[in-house]
Amino acid sequence: MNSVVMITGRMDFIKGFKFDFSLPLSEYFNFSHSWAIPNSGTEGDKNPFNSLMPGSMSKPTYTFTTQLVRDVKSPTEHPGTIMLGKFDSEGKVEAILLKNINNNINLRFTGSFQSSNVEQGVMGADIDIEGKNSMTVLRLGLGHFGLNFMQRVHRNLMLGFDYSNLTAQKMSFFSYGMKGFWGKHTMFAQYIALQDQMNLAYVAPIKKGTSFVSHWRYDRR
Repeated sequence: MNSVVMITGRMDFIKGFKFDFSLPLSEYFNFSHSWAIPNSGTEGDKNPFNSLMPGSMSKPTYTFTTQLVRDVKSPTEHPGTIMLGKFDSEGKVEAILLKNINNNINLRFTGSFQSSNVEQGVMGADIDIEGKNSMTVLRLGLGHFGLNFMQRVHRNLMLGFDYSNLTAQKMSFFSYGMKGFWGKHTMFAQYIALQDQMNLAYVAPIKKGTSFVSHWRYDRR
């Protein structure tokens, strides 16, 4: 289970104001600007593990993002290749390459650098395998590997787990999650072992292209 923040559209939950501006130059290439301004007096997240998660911002941040789409066969199908680059005013850089192998398998390469020090970078490769009623993700990176699996156990319910192993720290842990459907409404519940964190989310469609998202997070640390 990826973080609920990612499941619900990679939305950043911040204590303050955020302004986004996107400009597609063509149907294959676009870029966007984002300005995030926290409330005055915001101290950031006291949990050191959460400092890498969205929402830990403690000062104004500008982010520039570009996305290039290639190998588009038809408007109704997912593109064969997606390349995304992102950097912000704090020196963080992120690059993602998504490659569609076939209808059921996708390959994803990621690289993330939290500062200009390349030794602090994180790189990894994921293989997404989609079955008729299940989704499996195999992860391999520098100093870590893992397995993510979700299975539909009922037409309105999916259950899953995530196993991660940090080889350098000699640590391993399991996380658990569920995704429920009720009509057009979607509900998520997730426990993340590394952060000792519980996430609950609710998504309700308002109209085409617009949804209402409610997210609650509880940190035990």
